[in-house]
Amino acid sequence: MTRVTVVARAARRRRAVAVVVALLVAALPAAATAGAGLLRTQPTAATPAPRDLLASIRASDTVPHSGLVEARAAVGLPDLPRLGRVARLLGGTTRARVWWGSPTRWRVDRLTATGEHGLYAAGRAVAAWDYEDAELRFVVGEPQVRLPRVDDLLPPQAARRLVGGVGPADTVEAVGRSCVAGRATAGVRVVPADPAGTLGRVDVWVDEATGLPLRLDVLDRAGQVSLTTRFLDVSLGPPDPDDLAVPEAPGAEREVTSTPDLAAAVADRSAFPLPRSLAGLPASTPPAAGTQQYGDGLARLVLLPLPGHLTRDIYRGARDAGGQELDVPGGRVVLLRRGVVSAAVVRQPLVDHEHGFLLAGLVTPQTLETAARDLLADPPRRRDRS
Repeated sequence: MTRVTVVARAARRRRAVAVVVALLVAALPAAATAGAGLLRTQPTAATPAPRDLLASIRASDTVPHSGLVEARAAVGLPDLPRLGRVARLLGGTTRARVWWGSPTRWRVDRLTATGEHGLYAAGRAVAAWDYEDAELRFVVGEPQVRLPRVDDLLPPQAARRLVGGVGPADTVEAVGRSCVAGRATAGVRVVPADPAGTLGRVDVWVDEATGLPLRLDVLDRAGQVSLTTRFLDVSLGPPDPDDLAVPEAPGAEREVTSTPDLAAAVADRSAFPLPRSLAGLPASTPPAAGTQQYGDGLARLVLLPLPGHLTRDIYRGARDAGGQELDVPGGRVVLLRRGVVSAAVVRQPLVDHEHGFLLAGLVTPQTLETAARDLLADPPRRRDRS
């Protein structure tokens, strides 16, 4: 039996604290990871022009391929209650098998010791198949904010998101040739110029024949590796159509939704028109109710309004995980930094209730503190929906 619904209220509350990482998908990239040492290279005069490599990365979503990916993740997310699989996805080593036909036809299986967890893209919908729990869930459309998924850890997807934020002031340089998964690759390095950001440098290793990113390394400003995701093996060419078919899964529980998680549902129902700028960063899209991004480069943050009961849960979780509490005129703030990721939870006590905001992104805690002070100095007024 199929039931069409948005996520039930009880389910939203069970995953309340998971929105701490939900915003990271919208704020580049979906996950920050750590692990193996950096690739050693031998620069040569024949290395392709770095800006040409960036262009090939941007166009690589049309390159059909299949292969095995390993992403070593150590975001250092706090052990917040009910974070579930998101914490495990971003806090350890993930292996995934990918079959990529096109941006609207692909499959990614997260490999585990106990079962199969697959994602299948079919047009405007993404189907999530959980073998262990016998659940098949269809998410229609792409919400502006959602929780990280395993496909966000793949080198092509993560590299395309990062390259999309490269601006004219950022340094882009070639770093030579190497070999990844048996393929000849050319390397390109991006050094962000914005001091408000936490990224120190980004290295992408691109298949010379197709432009497909095969490895991505991200370092913070202290020189520590925060992301390593790479293909262990890769095959170029269209995958077998049978590998892309969504399982029929007879007897499985089925669900169809347009808001796959708490963050998407909260953003969809928000009654707050959001500021045009925060911490000196302009809104990257016209301000409106829901979530909002600020900044147009690699130093980008995202803002999500939260109702009072979620604000209290998330605030306590961030504080108990070692976040720094601040007394700010108009409310209270807790700041949390894990690798290249920073988050801030803002509490705004009101006369008859409490409201809050969640900020997150690849920006310094100082930038988030300034954004939080801006919010409390001139808080958004609730939109009249009568």
